Amino acid sequence: TNYYRFIRIMVSIIVPIYNSGDKLRTCLNSIKLQSYHDIEVLMVNDGSKDNSSVICEEFAKDDNRFIYIQQENAGVSVARNNGLSHSHGDYICFIDSDDSVELHYVECMMKAIKDTHADIVLQGLTNVYAGKEGDKKKFPDLTVKVGELDDKMFEELFYFCGPYCKLFRADYIHHNKIKFPKDLAYGEDFVFYVTYLFLCKSIAFLSETCYNYSVGVNGSLSSVRLHPDKFWVNQVNRRGKYKQLRKQYGIEHSFYPTENKIKLV
Repeated sequence: TNYYRFIRIMVSIIVPIYNSGDKLRTCLNSIKLQSYHDIEVLMVNDGSKDNSSVICEEFAKDDNRFIYIQQENAGVSVARNNGLSHSHGDYICFIDSDDSVELHYVECMMKAIKDTHADIVLQGLTNVYAGKEGDKKKFPDLTVKVGELDDKMFEELFYFCGPYCKLFRADYIHHNKIKFPKDLAYGEDFVFYVTYLFLCKSIAFLSETCYNYSVGVNGSLSSVRLHPDKFWVNQVNRRGKYKQLRKQYGIEHSFYPTENKIKLV
């Protein structure tokens, strides 16, 4: 940890917020306590109608690493883009306001960057059901060049398309003007993610599961996340991008398994 403190590589953590209630305080506390200290936390309040603004102002007052940004309700894509436009970090990660992270969440991904020089880092997560820890999604510890990904690890790359559980290079995002499309009802995460992956030469998977993913909270960010089957039904027109990425990664012969299971009407 001391090593990272001296080199001062900044990580921008973007937190889109909408009516997260008490979970917001839990989320922000888990970020405040990170073992990796060189962070800025962009709290983007997307027109919440609860006490989110009070909680954000409290954290911004107590810790100058926390920056409070308010916007009219415009959706999670606009909130994340707003956070990106205000960010100053060398690396970017996203944490949803109804989720939380373990103490070493950022540090383990930054260690992977130092050790592997990968263009993106992915780790797994722990599903949390009504406040109780449930099943985990774990990846193997693996760093691989894009052209060396096999079918299994390519599918693992898409186990979840959301921006959480990942560490992105800020220069790739800013120089290529990658944004979350604000006009999509479903699949905006996929567009952002695939656009970024087109730029990557190497990928680091971690076996850590430091992200606590809140499942099925009514009115929260997580309550509108889609099962992969439903996602693909709603995103038929995105398959071309997926196939194009497979071709770039040298594994164009097969398709996402879900595509063989769903029936389009």
